[in-house]
Amino acid sequence: EVYIDNLLFYKEQIAATNDATLSDIQVDGASLPGFNPALFNYSYELAAGTTQIPTVTGITNNTNAVPNESQATALPGTASILVTAEDGVTENTYTVKFFVNTPPDVAPASKTIAENDVIAIFSDDYQTVPNQGFSNYGDAVIETVTLGGNDVLKYTPGGNTFQVIELGAANKLNLSAAGITNFSFDVWFSKDITSSSQFLVKIEQFGASRETGLVQLNSASVPAMAQGQWITYDVSLAEMAGNLTVPDAIQQIVVDIQNVGEAYIDNIYFYKEPANPSLPIAFESTALNYGLVGFGGPGDPPTEIPVSIEADPDDANNKVLQITKPAGSQVWA
Repeated sequence: EVYIDNLLFYKEQIAATNDATLSDIQVDGASLPGFNPALFNYSYELAAGTTQIPTVTGITNNTNAVPNESQATALPGTASILVTAEDGVTENTYTVKFFVNTPPDVAPASKTIAENDVIAIFSDDYQTVPNQGFSNYGDAVIETVTLGGNDVLKYTPGGNTFQVIELGAANKLNLSAAGITNFSFDVWFSKDITSSSQFLVKIEQFGASRETGLVQLNSASVPAMAQGQWITYDVSLAEMAGNLTVPDAIQQIVVDIQNVGEAYIDNIYFYKEPANPSLPIAFESTALNYGLVGFGGPGDPPTEIPVSIEADPDDANNKVLQITKPAGSQVWA
């Protein structure tokens, strides 16, 4: 005889999976452009003037995984999605950084270097040298826009991202003969700046030899790239990267942007540093910074007293140093 019990059918138990990935991230109900389950950090551009903070939603690849969304609380701001796999152990975090496109609404500050010490490529503050155009050879587009009556260049990347300001063979610049020492420009980045962002400016020489001077800006340069503000970059030709040794036939300025989006550029110029003042000091130069500081004014600790360069009250064509000593100032002020 035989005794039988627990007669049943069953299916093998499947172990909990460790899949902690998303199949989609939705921003206000729409799929995040360019989403890839294997990429965890994203930037998301919002139109200029946006104030409403978007909401993100994570859709898991495994329906038993759990997404936990933490929404951004300000703009710019970052939302995150912590995904915990079915096994309760494996986790991944996805982030979406929101930024508002911020084009400039004002022009950069006016320049004060004397006209005679400047060779300008583009600027409303100085007379500029002849050129053959601002959009030559590359796919990017450089166009002139006006801000408060001041012209600036708007740079929009194209397929290969670079563009060339062509002076022309007949307009080559002999910076050495002019005693030029420095290169300067103002730039405004309207989109988000990341660790992979770069802004490159090349000074191309077409002379006895082909030479290049390079200015390379990024999130760690000095000053660093930053969104939504005018930044002035000033570099000595002698310290510029590249192999530019004797700049006597400068023909092109090449601009290239990587992982930045559009930029606005103004006051592209070369200049020579003013010579140190010689004795006697006549206070006539408009280019020199005399470094005036008034000291020994009233108070404890002593305050600064007003010092400035003014027109001579007896000769309007002469400049003099004016020191105003308020009551209570130190004897030696």
